[in-house]
Amino acid sequence: MIDQRAPSTADAAAAPPRAPKRSLYGVLWRILPAVCWAVLIFVMSAQSELPGLRSSLLDLLLKKGSHFAEYFVLAVLLHHALGPRFPWGARARYVVAWSIAVLYAATDEFHQSFVPGRTPSHLDVMIDASGAILGLVCCQLAEWWRVARQPDRRP
Repeated sequence: MIDQRAPSTADAAAAPPRAPKRSLYGVLWRILPAVCWAVLIFVMSAQSELPGLRSSLLDLLLKKGSHFAEYFVLAVLLHHALGPRFPWGARARYVVAWSIAVLYAATDEFHQSFVPGRTPSHLDVMIDASGAILGLVCCQLAEWWRVARQPDRRP
């Protein structure tokens, strides 16, 4: 016979808590921007020749600044993709986002070694890592600012 009694508080306490169900749309909304940005970086890295400026100094600053900005944005998007309910905590979310960005930067430079007219550079990976860390610092500052602006919820 099936037990049709109402669950007691003891039954509820013994049952493990259920994680909120995430919709496919919600998961895609978080992950897709980072994936699209990574694809854009890959496509740009596959170009044999990038347009340049006449001044070699301005050209160098523009190209290295582009590296910095690309990975700034990638780290922010990865941080968003990992979501606020990251299982290992908020600090680990930053570390994982930065690690993925730097790993992607290293593999991107490796990919450039196969593109005619392009050469891999350790300096570019360091610039990319710096852009990623600054992007994540900005994420943390934005979070602190958002929390500080919330009204005090004490009774």
